[in-house]
Amino acid sequence: LRTMISGGTGTGKTTTLSALANFIRPNERIALVEDPAEMFIDHPNVVSLEARPPNVDGKYGVPLAALVKQCLRMTPRWIVVGEVRDGFAGTALLSAQMSDHPGLSTIHARSPRAAVERLCLLAQLSEDIRREATKFLISLAIDFFVQINYDRYGVRRVTRITEVGEELKGGNVHLTDVFRFNQEKSTADHPVWDRVGERTRTRGE
Repeated sequence: LRTMISGGTGTGKTTTLSALANFIRPNERIALVEDPAEMFIDHPNVVSLEARPPNVDGKYGVPLAALVKQCLRMTPRWIVVGEVRDGFAGTALLSAQMSDHPGLSTIHARSPRAAVERLCLLAQLSEDIRREATKFLISLAIDFFVQINYDRYGVRRVTRITEVGEELKGGNVHLTDVFRFNQEKSTADHPVWDRVGERTRTRGE
């Protein structure tokens, strides 16, 4: 499934992404795209690409969005993107995941709804894409958001797993929690998650 991990600074987005990527089957090819490179995936079939800033003359830069587009030529099964920081990278990733490639990525956001709004804002600022168009693209290209936050004890937790509806509702991306961290029932040593919904999105074999 196509999953985007959202969270604040230092919440463990990249660590979680690396852990999930290590569950990908050994025979499936991974295209790993980062800016900068900071992940290690213990997998026998990984192609790693790293974005490069331009030199002092403004030349020879290789942006993340260009690498996302190029990695499709490498016949990957999975596309893994370190962090979406601008609209060019965001729209390139969403477009790539619409071409039947499952993917993992991260974004800086305090909630799944905030992640949707951030993607819309980045696309609007970078490429002048209308928010409605980006929302429609998100609903087609992302299956789940995995949200990470600090709990009241200062421990980093997955606080919700949220499914993205395949169609917009009222002009907005429809988000439904499947699992939610229960702050009230949890202690520092015994975290509790509640299943609050059912997964409906699937991938064709």
